[in-house]
Amino acid sequence: MGEIKFRGKDKKTGKWAYGSYVYIKENRKGEQHFIFEYIVNEKTKDSYTTECVVSNKTIGRFTGIRDRMEEDIYEGDIVCDNFCNIGIIVYSVHFMGWRIRFKKGRKDLVERSVPVEIFSWVYPKIALEVIGNVFDNPELINH
Repeated sequence: MGEIKFRGKDKKTGKWAYGSYVYIKENRKGEQHFIFEYIVNEKTKDSYTTECVVSNKTIGRFTGIRDRMEEDIYEGDIVCDNFCNIGIIVYSVHFMGWRIRFKKGRKDLVERSVPVEIFSWVYPKIALEVIGNVFDNPELINH
């Protein structure tokens, strides 16, 4: 089974937090979304867990795939292939898997989508690279 982890933007600092996702719904406070990061000090081998309250709109799951630079690919990432095609990583309930929703020219994102896995299995020479994400770099898709 692949590695299960999430990311989300810390509401206080605006920085990305990576780790386990927990959702809590309380009657009076509404809902809260947390990322628990497991951190290991490489020198001392000590470990600890930190808790971040994150914005639910920024939560994304790890796809289990890394790009050509060995960076993790998450839901909401903007990727580029060898031919400069730009797309967004999305989860498709219909296809029950990760898809790339491609941008075509200067038009909006097209509905045509391709499974993320196809790039690593079927087209190994066509490598994806994460160039940003929809939260920090929306201009990559909007222009």
